[in-house]
Amino acid sequence: MQQNYTFFFGPGGVLEQEDSEAWAWQQKGSAMAGMDDAPYYYGLGLGEAKPHPEMPGRVGSCFDEHYAREYYLRWQEDLIAGEQNHD
Repeated sequence: MQQNYTFFFGPGGVLEQEDSEAWAWQQKGSAMAGMDDAPYYYGLGLGEAKPHPEMPGRVGSCFDEHYAREYYLRWQEDLIAGEQNHD
């Protein structure tokens, strides 16, 4: 975890406060005419997750969407479990 934190937010990290401007422009670019029917690609790093050597669960490589996919998978599982508990 410390290695990932240092990679992203450390002195030579890839994310800084000024990145918020880039994210804002990305949203504006996505709202352009003609982009409504262009789907985003969510498969970055798909199938590359590995078990973590020290903690439970799987981790993705540094640049992938593993964590977003796992978040929504868990959310779906919780919703399904909640529906089953109401029967």
